[in-house]
This record gives sequence, structure tokens and C-alpha cells, in this order.
Amino acid sequence: MQLDVLGDASEMPSEIQRRPLSYAQPVPRHLVHRAAVAEVFITDSARTGEHAFRVAAQWPRDHALYGPPVGGASDPLLFAETLRQAMVYLAHVHYEIPLTHQFLGKACTFEITDLDALRTHGAPHEVELEVTWHWTPECRAPHRFGLRVEAVLLVDGLACGSGSLHVTTMDKRLYARLRGGERPAAGPVRPVGALRRLSAVSVGRQRPGDSVVGLGRDGRWQILVDPQHAIYFDHPSDHLPMMVMLESIRQVGHAVQRTSDDSVRGRYQMVGASGTFHAFAELDAPLYVVPRRPLVAAGTQRRFDARVDLVQNDAVVAEFTATWQRTAHLVPRRASVPVQASAAEVESLLDAGAKRMSHKLRTLSDKPSRAVGAMK
Repeated sequence: MQLDVLGDASEMPSEIQRRPLSYAQPVPRHLVHRAAVAEVFITDSARTGEHAFRVAAQWPRDHALYGPPVGGASDPLLFAETLRQAMVYLAHVHYEIPLTHQFLGKACTFEITDLDALRTHGAPHEVELEVTWHWTPECRAPHRFGLRVEAVLLVDGLACGSGSLHVTTMDKRLYARLRGGERPAAGPVRPVGALRRLSAVSVGRQRPGDSVVGLGRDGRWQILVDPQHAIYFDHPSDHLPMMVMLESIRQVGHAVQRTSDDSVRGRYQMVGASGTFHAFAELDAPLYVVPRRPLVAAGTQRRFDARVDLVQNDAVVAEFTATWQRTAHLVPRRASVPVQASAAEVESLLDAGAKRMSHKLRTLSDKPSRAVGAMK
């Protein structure tokens, strides 16, 4: 397969390949398929081989969605989003894949192997990705390209994660044929049956609009996301993006872990996932997150994997294995409800916790001398 028009490393001067990467400013937003400049993390890239690259990115200390840090560490999903942006940027800048092409995910993986390396220290993280590019058999230039990128994440020069993306790109004509012509813009998916969106705190988020899951009385988790959300849908899409799928799985995990009936509970964070995409996740039909293996740790294990499917119209549109790691010491539980709790039970448990905290605060205010002593 001849793709000489898409770049030749032999034409790159050696000094460019060795130059330091710049973190001075983000790359143009359209080169990573973002509408908001604030959502662009890639800052630079340099070619180091025929199909090898170094890519620089800066992660914010705080972010409306990927933050603030849990346990003082940057959000692992920042790596997944940075990998996606790096792939798109390399495709357009180094391989001249047209900006008008649609990118369709076939498979993805990411994993943080050293969570401590993501701890913030009073400044934004300046990270680097070592990326290797591979063409795949789906490649039929210039209308269709198949590609896979593999990346190692480095923070302060030390490897702390790895990931990959397998993607097909195609021009507008092929995409329209695949999708059956123009598709109307979809509105928010309506809840099915007795179901409502869970509160942000119950799914590990802070802002009410960032919750994307609801739990029905039948124990099924439905994705409820507004296509007008400023970050989940930074730009219009006719299907559910990969990053929203990952966020949905993470939120279901947090909700299940909050209602675990274990006698002790650790604080866990999703530090990786491996997924395969079988079909488009449509916005105009109910989409469910279906755990196939428990989303809670067995005993006091530090790290565990959980299999999760995304199901729509009784068909699996994507399947994932999510990796969770404990990020805090185990703490005793004072109350528990079944793992397959209803939305009302989840909210009731959270309300009870808030009342206990309020009672503690009132107790401390009644004993000012003791409380001040404890502050030393």
C-alpha cells in the first residue's frame, strides 16, 4: 500500500526530531475535533521515526468534568481524552487525512499503571505521549483509512500508563451511506418507565448536569445524557461519543460502590478500560449500562476488573472491561443497601449520610474548646 503523500520520516530534519516539545499554547482546536479552546489539551508534536511521534499535552489542575483531583491526582480519563486528541491531531497534521473525514472507533484501551505519578503539585501537569502509528487493512485511501495508535504516557519522564485506539476514518459520502443518509439532530433521551437521573454526588460528580445515568425499579442503568451538554457534546454528534461511554461506565461504578453491602468500603477510582465497539450507540433510543461482573471489589482487594456491556434494542453495541483501583484507606460502613438498589434507595442512603455529618457539626459547635483543640 503506497501512502507516500501522507508523510515520510526521511524528509524530517534530525534537529526537528530531537527538539524539546512546547507547552506554550494549545494546538488549533479544529485539529483535535474540539469546538472550545478550553477543551484542547494537545500543545505540540514531533516526529521521531517513520511512524513514531512524541506528543505534548497540558492537563489542567482543575476542570469542570475531569476534576478536581481525587486524592490529589489528575483524573485518569484525561489520559483517554488526550490519547483521542493525539490520534486525531497526528492524522490531520502528519498524515494529511482530510479534516472533513469522520472518525469511527473500533476499539480502545487505556490504563494508568502508576496513579501516584498523576499527583498534582501546584501546577498543571505537562505530560508526554510516545505514540506509534499503524495502518490497518481497512485502509482504502483517499476515501477511507484504517489506523491504530499505541501510546505510552510519561509524566516527568517516567512511564505511568499506556493505551491504544483502533479507528476507521471515512469521507462524508461513505459516512452518509453507512448512516443511511442525513440523520436529524436528536434531543435528550427520555427516561423509560419509573426512572430518574441520579444525583451528581451519587455518581462521583459535582455538578447536577454532569450526571448521565438513571436507575430504574427493574435494576437497569440507563444513560441519560443531554446532547446540548457543553463538554460531553463539545460539538454536535449523531451518536454517543466514546468518552461519554467511558464516563457512563464510571458513574455506574461509583453508584454501585456507594450502595455495596460490604462491611467495609474503600474509595475506588476507574484507572483504565478496554472496549470494543460493535455498532453506533444511537441518541434516539434507550441505551443501558449492563454490568456482567460485579462493579465492587471482592473483600479488600486493591485493584479489580469488571465487565460491562452497553445494550440498545436488545443488542450489545459496545463491551468494556473497566479497571478500578483503591485510592484511600478502607473505612467502616454504618449502613448498606443491596447492590441493585433503586434510585430512591440510593438517595435515601446519601440523605442519611448528610444528616449524620450535620449532627457531628452541631455536636462540635456545642463544644467549642474541644473543637478548636482538634484543629491544631
